[in-house]
Amino acid sequence: MYRSYWAGRSNTEKFQAALPREERIRRGIKHLDREWYPDTEDFHRVEAAGKAKQSVVKRMATPEALVGMLGEIGSKNPGTVSRVNIFAHGNNEGDFALSGRVSENNVLWSEADLQGAAFAEKFFAEANDPLTVYWGTGKSGHSLAEARQAFSKDGVVVVYACHSAINSVDLVRLSGALGVPVAGFNKELVFKVDQTKSGDLSIELGIDGVPESFERDFHQLDRYLKVVRAAPASKGLSR
Repeated sequence: MYRSYWAGRSNTEKFQAALPREERIRRGIKHLDREWYPDTEDFHRVEAAGKAKQSVVKRMATPEALVGMLGEIGSKNPGTVSRVNIFAHGNNEGDFALSGRVSENNVLWSEADLQGAAFAEKFFAEANDPLTVYWGTGKSGHSLAEARQAFSKDGVVVVYACHSAINSVDLVRLSGALGVPVAGFNKELVFKVDQTKSGDLSIELGIDGVPESFERDFHQLDRYLKVVRAAPASKGLSR
């Protein structure tokens, strides 16, 4: 979950800060130092626009909480999760984290964010320890094995974060931990913002430098995904 400068600010302010600098100057918009980046609420807009009928949206601040939630599902309703879509921010080194801070013109991770919210060394070290217990929303802890049981035969995890597939090693490690293929993007994801007549924000997701890639339904970007596997091959991406 991303702490955000934009929380509580108007959709018009967000829309203006998302415009190219030249366009803001042309329109006489103040605060040229601002540059909009999506926060948790904006990720939710994107998720809702592409939400499949039977999908459920959950907000998780750490990888451990995500595994705990999957563990709850795996212990009660095994084989029922066909796809997990992770929306987060990433950097050009392939790191991505579920929490951080969106400032007025950037996305920032503290050392605590990298330690607790990133799919990094701490997470993978714990995943290799069979005694690690993951906590979801209930009172019972769960094992990584239970989390793996949540996935269907053709289950997949898709990471919607910039450059998430640059470092394929970490995606392969995540695939090995969860027991399913994991997919990400080699290039930068771009969120294109428009403001509707009602004042709400309309957000399209696409690939930087590929104008024809922008879609409101994030599933349409599947054709740009890089899929890695440390598990049996999937027959295709589930919706």
